[in-house]
Amino acid sequence: MKMIWTCEGKPRAIVQIMHGMAEHMGRYERMAKALNAKGFVVVGRDLRGHGKDAGRLGYFAEKNGWNLLLQDAHDLMSETKKAYPHTPYFLLGHSMGSFLAREFALRYGPDLDGLILSGTGYYAKGLTTAGKCVASLVPSKKPSKLVDKMAFSGNNKPFRPARTPVDWLSRDEKQVDAYVADPLCGFMFTGRAYADFFGGLAALTDVKRLQKMPKALPVYFLSGDQDPVGQMGKGVEKVAADFRAAGMTDVTVKLYPGARHELFNEINKEEVDADLALWLEGALKRTFGRRVLSRAKGFAHISWTAEQKNMFHGEDSMGYRVDTPDEGYTKSQYPCAWWKLGENRGMPYAWGGWSDEKQLTEGLKAGKYAGNVPDDRPRVISRDCVGMDCSGLVSVCWQLPKKLSTRDLGALCDEIAYADLQPGDILLKAGSHVMFFSRKMNEEQFETVEATRYGGKVLCKERNIKELTENGYLAYRLKEENKTFA
Repeated sequence: MKMIWTCEGKPRAIVQIMHGMAEHMGRYERMAKALNAKGFVVVGRDLRGHGKDAGRLGYFAEKNGWNLLLQDAHDLMSETKKAYPHTPYFLLGHSMGSFLAREFALRYGPDLDGLILSGTGYYAKGLTTAGKCVASLVPSKKPSKLVDKMAFSGNNKPFRPARTPVDWLSRDEKQVDAYVADPLCGFMFTGRAYADFFGGLAALTDVKRLQKMPKALPVYFLSGDQDPVGQMGKGVEKVAADFRAAGMTDVTVKLYPGARHELFNEINKEEVDADLALWLEGALKRTFGRRVLSRAKGFAHISWTAEQKNMFHGEDSMGYRVDTPDEGYTKSQYPCAWWKLGENRGMPYAWGGWSDEKQLTEGLKAGKYAGNVPDDRPRVISRDCVGMDCSGLVSVCWQLPKKLSTRDLGALCDEIAYADLQPGDILLKAGSHVMFFSRKMNEEQFETVEATRYGGKVLCKERNIKELTENGYLAYRLKEENKTFA
């Protein structure tokens, strides 16, 4: 069952939840409404084998169950992004959902703006392999008492004498009793589902795979320091250390003293809610630049098809000079002849243009010219062309309500030092040129993303830092009040 909890007004971000083993999305309503009050939309779907529509509780599928869970989550993300375009997107996984979320981020990390891992842990490869082997011996649709005991028998030991078999979930007895009384909670997994589960855990033990995760992706680990799934905090710290060792630069760990497994159902749940909202707010500020840069690089790699009608050299319908940067362009001042009839990659440069992906596609179909690199003066903007220039790239990626020139962009920004540059900031020479800062490659070079008439398109470039300073380029960051989609 799909569930969505909406907020008033335009959402600041979407939070998609992947719930834990042997529970359901309905248990997250209180937490979801707390996030709604902070301006976040929350969505989730009961995992296969869970909830009222499960068919058979504790059973994913006859084969590829773990992958199907991930595909379901990706489908939900795609649906939600269509409903809320250009809205930051976070994935929150709890317990088994946290392991799924970790795998999801390995596969679809560029589609996320942040990853939240609640009640996760570390499991050695030998243990996960043994669990998968034992589970594989059980009939696929038969609940496995043996594997269930292997997986959970030790969780309650630290809390003896225990009132219930699941005291390890929370210090809040009402929440524990509600879990015990819920017919959709606490059921036993089948042999096939356990085999899928342990197989998924085994894949996560390969720390080399963490290199696939976006290095700047904000990650928030939250757990109780009395959570047996997280090895009383030690397993959580181990996983976080692996993330950092892989080069991930935005990893936060929050361990709550005395808290157990289900933080959102703990006696300090309001504190957990507030901390999560605070982390989301901070991540949004850091994520804005990452989203901007991702979109800018997308324009450098966008694919499009040119026909003869998109090529032109001469006066357009208004009598303005047009020169498309196709392979037939021969003027030596701008060695930018690059695109050819057929498929091309990169948004074409167009003086005064600020076309987005849709406008490019529709414009080409309508017979507009693909780009314009006129070298006559005074330069004028041709309405017959699609593409973007340097300030057009910045205006589109910052989602400004109108295109601004290089003379005007600085008014929306705060000047910063080169040392403080972050992805999505700009290097600007007013009245001349502007480019996005991507990263510092070494002590001498920056990587930038820019639309340049010399290249005839949007492209990633290596820029010499000394040359930038000597040529009068200043560093700027868009002011918070001007960030339209963060």
